Amino acid sequence: MPGPGLVLGKKSGLPEPVCFSESFYYWFPRNPSREITELIYINGELGDDIHRLFADCRLIGQVQDTLAREYGTGVWLCKNPGSSFNEFWKHRIPQVTNPFRR
Repeated sequence: MPGPGLVLGKKSGLPEPVCFSESFYYWFPRNPSREITELIYINGELGDDIHRLFADCRLIGQVQDTLAREYGTGVWLCKNPGSSFNEFWKHRIPQVTNPFRR
């Protein structure tokens, strides 16, 4: 069964979500269907690899719901990749470990 972002995103014309935690591991795209030139990155801080990949990364918001597990987490808009995000992605995927295997 596809992940919730794949089902809801397709209906709204949104791109596929990517998350390396928990069961999202099974749903993130292994081979994006188009070249990624913009990225919405949600994390406590901007990762070094993402900061190096995109020339323009700015904090555009934070999770505001005080009941959310991710409360206060940053929402970053990343644009203008200096190199191919898709190539980075191909090399990054094998490094992601299945959270359900030891």
